[in-house]
Amino acid sequence: NPGRSYSRKQSISFNSIDTPYINGSRSETNSLIDLTKTIDIDVSNVSFDSTGQPTFDGTDDAVILDSHASIIPVGLPITIESMVKWDDLIGNSVLVSYGGNQTGAGFLFQYEGTAGLEFVIFDGNGNSGRAKILAANSTQYLDKYIHMVGTYDGSTILLYINGVQVATASYTNGYPAQSYFRIGNEYNRSYFANVDSSVLKVYKTALTANEIKSNYNAYKNRFNI
Repeated sequence: NPGRSYSRKQSISFNSIDTPYINGSRSETNSLIDLTKTIDIDVSNVSFDSTGQPTFDGTDDAVILDSHASIIPVGLPITIESMVKWDDLIGNSVLVSYGGNQTGAGFLFQYEGTAGLEFVIFDGNGNSGRAKILAANSTQYLDKYIHMVGTYDGSTILLYINGVQVATASYTNGYPAQSYFRIGNEYNRSYFANVDSSVLKVYKTALTANEIKSNYNAYKNRFNI
């Protein structure tokens, strides 16, 4: 179905149900699109359940957006927002990657075997910042939908789960432009995520705590949180 996207802050959106208001603007889409509606994105490697919800099987499902990596803001604030159900938490499972460990630059929005659920940013010079909750604290979120959000404003990385800030990291190095942008895996790795992710958004701004809480409140009843 054709998608619509109205949020002035939103860079991309991948979801299958109505989404909430941000600053008076609403986003609604049934596909992965950019705001200019000029990108034709291949979702042939993504599975869909019986209700049409996108699901990633942890084996080979991924959305490869390398040719559209330029839509990711560099040198600007960013937010990654998702409604995600982690079907397992084993090893490394990458939900969103822009560059990443393989290139030593960019960012990962993921579960990592030690760090747990995290938003991690790499500067390309061996430095990184991680807002993480550790693996032992991540298992409580297994096999249930959560609202997981990572923000970066140029100085601080924040991780939110279900409208609550759960981790923070000071980090001022930023990340350089990358050529690889993927959903469900990382470039040149087999870190496929076994997840259901009905909503996934990238914003060219760092959403505030109040905006994140508002979005969580709009989603929680739909996903029985």
